[in-house]
Amino acid sequence: MDSTLITILVLGLVAGIASLVLLVRAFQVSVWWGVACLLIPFAQTFFGLCHWSRAKYSFLVMHLCVIAIVVMIVRGGIPMTNEDLTTALISLQDVPELTAQIQEQRNHIEQLDGQFQKTGQDLAVQFADLNKKRAALKPDDTAAVQQFNAEAAAYDTQNKAHKAMQNDLEAARLELQKLLDERTRRASSQRGPKKT
Repeated sequence: MDSTLITILVLGLVAGIASLVLLVRAFQVSVWWGVACLLIPFAQTFFGLCHWSRAKYSFLVMHLCVIAIVVMIVRGGIPMTNEDLTTALISLQDVPELTAQIQEQRNHIEQLDGQFQKTGQDLAVQFADLNKKRAALKPDDTAAVQQFNAEAAAYDTQNKAHKAMQNDLEAARLELQKLLDERTRRASSQRGPKKT
């Protein structure tokens, strides 16, 4: 996104805050001044001139920002359509939002990875235990064979769940990379194209 457009948006935000401060000052002087500044165009300018000592700073900031915005639009020839402004505002908000999503995804991956490692260690212990039991198993001991088969089936179920967890982990890492790429793309679009 064009850096001039970002500057205009920031100046507009500052002008809005200064205008709000000026409105509060007007209400502090009297309710009628406040209502006039709220409803009548250019009443804030008139109020600032009439009550200079009380409103000079917010008056100056507001008007300097507005003048700077007008000059930048006139000199830069920036097309200020609704679509441009909407895109600019979304881009300004999206990068911090993406950063929060990225951190959330990293936490999710860390949790999944911890579960995956622990389950893998548990499965290794179970596999070694099953091998020992199988070596000591007597074919004519039906109860022991049934017990071993039940434990082997439980191990097989846990092993399949472990493989599914690995797929989930890979999918989460892929999603994280997509979020990182998207944040980089949006951040670079805010800076605008490089000048050669």
